[in-house]
Amino acid sequence: MSKITNFSKDFWRTVAECKGSPAEPEILRNYDLVSDRKKGLTCGQLAIKYNITCTQIMRILKRYEID
Repeated sequence: MSKITNFSKDFWRTVAECKGSPAEPEILRNYDLVSDRKKGLTCGQLAIKYNITCTQIMRILKRYEID
């Protein structure tokens, strides 16, 4: 199970707004990216949607233990 999706997006939004740890600036984008990957979107589809490279996507997915 993904560590990032153990909590709700509202939780991560609150963490980011309060600058709590681990409040990296991209946490909400990463939450959505992981959620979309779990829905079956491919790396190419995610790259287009989030305007980042497949290499960056794979790093994010690896960080949150998603295949």
